[in-house]
Amino acid sequence: MIRRWLKAVTGSYQIVLNSARNFYVKPDNMISLAQDCGLQLKTYFRHKELDPAGNVVESKFRYNYIFTPLK
Repeated sequence: MIRRWLKAVTGSYQIVLNSARNFYVKPDNMISLAQDCGLQLKTYFRHKELDPAGNVVESKFRYNYIFTPLK
């Protein structure tokens, strides 16, 4: 992971942080937490998932976020 992190810092590798279903925070709080860690929000949107009938629907609680390092 340290090698991946170093590659990500130089821009030659992308690290994707996946959220777990057992952690929930409202988008405003998530954005604030990320900013406190040195990240800047580019966009966020509701996660898409399948309902029991197999239809693609927006998740009730889960969001996807795209952040970049603060400059």
